Amino acid sequence: MSIKLFLKNEQSTNLLGLIFTKILNSHKEGLVVSLKGEMGSGKTTLVRAIIKELGHVGSVPSPTYTLIEPYRISNKPIYHIDLYRIEEDLELEFIGWNDFEVNSLIFIEWPERVHRVYKSSDIMIDFDLDIEGRKVKIKSMSFKGASLIKNIESEIKLQKNIIIL
Repeated sequence: MSIKLFLKNEQSTNLLGLIFTKILNSHKEGLVVSLKGEMGSGKTTLVRAIIKELGHVGSVPSPTYTLIEPYRISNKPIYHIDLYRIEEDLELEFIGWNDFEVNSLIFIEWPERVHRVYKSSDIMIDFDLDIEGRKVKIKSMSFKGASLIKNIESEIKLQKNIIIL
């Protein structure tokens, strides 16, 4: 299952983050959300909106240099990971890939850099820059992801600032 959207600006991206958070709050299992798109396409902006909406107080930096930004919100482990500088599966061991807790919420930017990560995604969000905004495709990669996307799509239909393509 997949949905295609048009996000006009950062406010629309933040609204999508709010919708994701609403759905994620009812989801108790672990989840891997991968985000593809060129630099500046909105990946970090979306993750930042979700993490702040989940209740994190303080800054939500891009993990470009740290590779991983860990959070614990309401006793739930959350990881924001940037794989741009990772080139092979073996390097995942050095960042603790196998040590993440089972019920973690994991956001991964640049998942296409490591095939193993790409295959483990529940939801894939693909950002494509457009002259007037961003085209976004949200695709389920697992049964868990498909269930969440159905709920996200229902919420998006109630919004005016996000256009379903």
